[in-house]
Amino acid sequence: MLSQMKVLREPLVHFAVLGAVLFALSALARRGAADQRAHAPTGPVPRTVAVTTSDVDAARAGFHAASKREPNPQELADLVQGVISEELLFREGLALGLDRDDRVVRRRVIEKMTALARPTAPDSDPPRAELARHYQRYQHRFVQPAAVSFEQLYFDPGRRGDATAAAGKALAGLSKARAEDPAPDGAADAFILPAAMKRRSQLELSHLLGEGFAAAVFAAPVGRWHGPVQSRHGVHLVRVIAREPEHLPPFDEVDKQVRADWLTQETRGLRAAALSVLPRYEISLPPELRQTLATAPALAPFLERAR
Repeated sequence: MLSQMKVLREPLVHFAVLGAVLFALSALARRGAADQRAHAPTGPVPRTVAVTTSDVDAARAGFHAASKREPNPQELADLVQGVISEELLFREGLALGLDRDDRVVRRRVIEKMTALARPTAPDSDPPRAELARHYQRYQHRFVQPAAVSFEQLYFDPGRRGDATAAAGKALAGLSKARAEDPAPDGAADAFILPAAMKRRSQLELSHLLGEGFAAAVFAAPVGRWHGPVQSRHGVHLVRVIAREPEHLPPFDEVDKQVRADWLTQETRGLRAAALSVLPRYEISLPPELRQTLATAPALAPFLERAR
């Protein structure tokens, strides 16, 4: 008995008991809050999805930023379908109150609605014929952008009083070299990126070195040193080795990419989930846009609900 009383007087025992009580009270509070959310009434959600010209322009601008070109009619139809599908799922998620348990509302609500509409993942090994159809339908996703392979010499403004002048002086010496001659050792400064870069798109170069540098490299002549060219890091001389135009590789060359794209689309199930809630909504489209997209098969179910 005395030993039990001694144990009860230990501070660690008091701390453990207090912790258990606080944990129990916290659990009860969380359960009560969850019950309140579960039974809280959900406000009305507008049932007309209005797609404006500015919505389409924003989607088109995003496409142009990524692809450096305007979408063709099929690509525009895909963009509009994406805008409508996301808005439908967002509205339906709000109607079900799925926004109440997460602060990253829009993205999370769309993901939750997609999961509810299509809770199981597709077969991880789709038939090759299905992948070929996917490739034909979404060819724009597999187009390889124009690319350039080049060499560069870097002149560090932090090490040189006038990096542009130093690059110009080096260029004068290199202009006498043959196209196949390598640049002499020590002709420039050390740089974080490799001296030779292969098959880089203009978008990649823009991210790495800046838009001005990327544009200059894509405009530079092939086979001889050119510059000085400014980047966000300093001054360069560049020698373009080869250019590749934008092209669509054959299916056999990109079949793994096609499979990954198919799995991503089928797993997300954005279109399938949107179609499942579409009957409860109307779609509002500008007349000129509706006329432009009237022959797009992928948009047919959505256009049937348009007014």
